Amino acid sequence: MDVKRILDDLRASFLQLPTSKQLGNIASELNRMKNWVRSQNVHTQSQIRICMGLVEFCAPGLLPDRVDDAASLVDIQRELARWYWNWDKIQNDLAKRQELAKQAQEWSDQVLAMSGLLEQE
Repeated sequence: MDVKRILDDLRASFLQLPTSKQLGNIASELNRMKNWVRSQNVHTQSQIRICMGLVEFCAPGLLPDRVDDAASLVDIQRELARWYWNWDKIQNDLAKRQELAKQAQEWSDQVLAMSGLLEQE
């Protein structure tokens, strides 16, 4: 999977979305990543990198009005980077993968709440 190409292709269309939808997409990708972490999908590390990229695209657009939300996204991105660079050690450890899947679900819920999309229904 050519993650750089995928992110390059996504960037322009992603940045045209309203912030709420950008955050909704990040929440969705985190949820997808959770499922892949659980199932040991061969593309999990690539999915982690895609989530990192989407956060990178979105966080600056939250400034200056939503500094706390931007900081939360950067914290998530930092943890994702740890997962990405340690994936070789994590992927065969069921307990660690379950812990990471739980964390990904919490982040997905947090970012979805941050998006405000649930309040629009």
